[in-house]
Amino acid sequence: MNLSSRFRGTGRPQGPTYLCYDYVVPKMDRKILGFDTSGIDALYRLYRSGASDAESLLGGLDAGYAVRLNATTLDEIIAHPVADEREKLRMLCRRLLMNGEGDVILPSHEITIQLALAFESQQPFNWTEVDIRSSEYTGFIFENEIPDIDEVSAEQLIQAKDAAQQFESVFLNPRSVFQELRKKHRDSWPMSAAELTEMLKHRRPHGAYWHFAKGLFERATGRPIADERIEIFVRECPPFRALLAALMVAQFDRAITPDQPPRFAGRNDLFMSVYLPYCHEFISNDHRQQIALRAVVDIAELDVNVCWYKNFVDRFSLPSTICGARPAARLGPSGASSLDL
Repeated sequence: MNLSSRFRGTGRPQGPTYLCYDYVVPKMDRKILGFDTSGIDALYRLYRSGASDAESLLGGLDAGYAVRLNATTLDEIIAHPVADEREKLRMLCRRLLMNGEGDVILPSHEITIQLALAFESQQPFNWTEVDIRSSEYTGFIFENEIPDIDEVSAEQLIQAKDAAQQFESVFLNPRSVFQELRKKHRDSWPMSAAELTEMLKHRRPHGAYWHFAKGLFERATGRPIADERIEIFVRECPPFRALLAALMVAQFDRAITPDQPPRFAGRNDLFMSVYLPYCHEFISNDHRQQIALRAVVDIAELDVNVCWYKNFVDRFSLPSTICGARPAARLGPSGASSLDL
């Protein structure tokens, strides 16, 4: 249960009165900056240090960027088991939006639903005009008190771990079957997620790529979609294309490659792919996630730069030793169980 599903329909106001937006993606004039959880984690270590350089960096973000926070990162913050640290992370997110230029967008699966429904109802379809901002998650950042936050946090942590385990089972369990097939098809076996995608895309309409696409679309809308229509939707909707690319990366890394990596980008890491088309730059401090997201960018042909956190802060002439750049740190159930404090 994420934040939006918990509070929807409870009588709680659906949008904050203190933060009002009147634009969607095409009308944001500044460069849009996104962060994964590891990027927020690194910023937090800098922010809590109290160094003057922290305000210099945040001032640079205020002056030049619109920060687009995402619900997946906020869900991981909500799941943080230490109440004091959870609150400090929430205050950092508030600080990142204080210039009035940024926003907060929905969980990836809810974005998929909104896009699919818009495709079904709007002609012509324009993905950039579908409003994917979240009043509930914005409220989490800006409200002074969050009802039952400790209960919400505990539930979020348990459910995130369960979802991550289920995701791994779906993609890891068939590995032995695929590896037996590989022995019979060595010459044509895909050697990258990109090669796997191309192979499965060309098997219209029954390849696994199109099976994933139709399944996701039909789950979002509750209605079947014709083969020619799903091809149009994939072509015209970069966030959906990014999601499909992320699933191809997950399948390749876990089941297809003969040289299985020791660690993978996790479920939440991969589903953040949906956010990539909504940003000009997406900042990460997690090596595994960067590799996966850059593969998604290539496969889905996205116009976004996935940037290493250290390289990003170096633009502000801040030494990396004071900027919180520490690749091993992870926050939330998609990696280690909690923030490295």
